[in-house]
Amino acid sequence: MITFECQRDDLEYQFFYNWNDRGWLPLTYSFSKDNTLSWTPTKNGKYIILACIREVANPQNYLETIIQYQVVDHSYIYPTLKDVIIDPELKAVIAVPGADNVNVKYKFIAGETATSMKVLQEGTNPYCNWYPTKSGVYNLMVQVYEKGSNILEDQIVKEINIPYKYEKKYGSIRIRDIQINSSKTENGKIYINTPINLQVEAEGGKQLLYSFSVYNGIGWQLLQDYSKYSVLRKDWTPAQKGIYILQIKIKDSSSGSYEDLVYKTVEIIDHNLKNITSDGIQIQGDFEKRSIQKIFINVDGIDTPLYEFSFSSKNYGREVIQSFSPLNTCVWIPKKEGDYVLTVRIKDYEAGSFEREYQRNVQIQ
Repeated sequence: MITFECQRDDLEYQFFYNWNDRGWLPLTYSFSKDNTLSWTPTKNGKYIILACIREVANPQNYLETIIQYQVVDHSYIYPTLKDVIIDPELKAVIAVPGADNVNVKYKFIAGETATSMKVLQEGTNPYCNWYPTKSGVYNLMVQVYEKGSNILEDQIVKEINIPYKYEKKYGSIRIRDIQINSSKTENGKIYINTPINLQVEAEGGKQLLYSFSVYNGIGWQLLQDYSKYSVLRKDWTPAQKGIYILQIKIKDSSSGSYEDLVYKTVEIIDHNLKNITSDGIQIQGDFEKRSIQKIFINVDGIDTPLYEFSFSSKNYGREVIQSFSPLNTCVWIPKKEGDYVLTVRIKDYEAGSFEREYQRNVQIQ
């Protein structure tokens, strides 16, 4: 039962739901003053409840409240992946299911990390005819879904490294050093609205190409695509504070993907420095798969904090549970046993990227 408590008696409500992202359907067909919804879901999956609230005398004063949760049927065999086999001779990728469940579909994705991943194949066939023909490091992601649903159930991420075939002649390709140049700094930190330039020192290869990207707290932004220039030709000038992750990749002109990659972290500050502190990530739950784990964190030293919750594991990769919002708590339902790292990133609402990051190791049975 879902209840909306309000001290005002001049409001009316209407409720809708969305199951597995298939569109909105009404739970109540008109507005009423009843702020209590009694409803029993009949299928497992992800549900989103939408409560529309308005004033009786002034219907244009209208707002929406969304509640998201997951219904779990423990008798149901959820799709999982046991392994992903990469066969160079067959030039194929094979998904090995973890359970006898034929009602599934697979998605094969490959490419360079972060910036240029492409879907190779999607459907019920666990066999994908693909293998890199050029040198470089390729990221391969195989996902499994329940057929007819777009809710990700499991995935395995692997890396394929095809050796540079001209290494004996031109040498191994690697980044030796990265220089971050800026004028206004304080204890290694850089003030906002200050131009930043990057210069790369590398070795090996016949004709090196360089690529520059930055993680801005939401996603990866390409600063400069592959080119012969080892320096950022147009300075990057962050206008908001936060911790940004720079990604520098190099490859040869004959390569199909990057040959070497380096990350650099840059902290951008303003003149109003804050000392953000926390007692760490707290968890309420039984640490069992397909069971609710409530995650929360308390912070001091910041007036208007926003929180992002995510998890990662060795084979799965990283997934955001809850994007940046004022909520310092979220619900996580791990779908598979294993070792995970929970991460909470915190920033002020005026920041562009996260300002603090807290992690906790968790083992799910």
